[in-house]
Amino acid sequence: MGMFERTTSVFDNAMVLDEEYQPDEIRERDEELEQYRRGTKTPPRHDP
Repeated sequence: MGMFERTTSVFDNAMVLDEEYQPDEIRERDEELEQYRRGTKTPPRHDP
């Protein structure tokens, strides 16, 4: 097998291209959402 040969193709499962497709798991999504949450979180106020 050559260095750039693929054993699978993104088109092996045409179902993933359907608009109604919903995967069982969205990889890396939780980490990405946590990064957005931390970035948009309002810092606590310290009232005197």
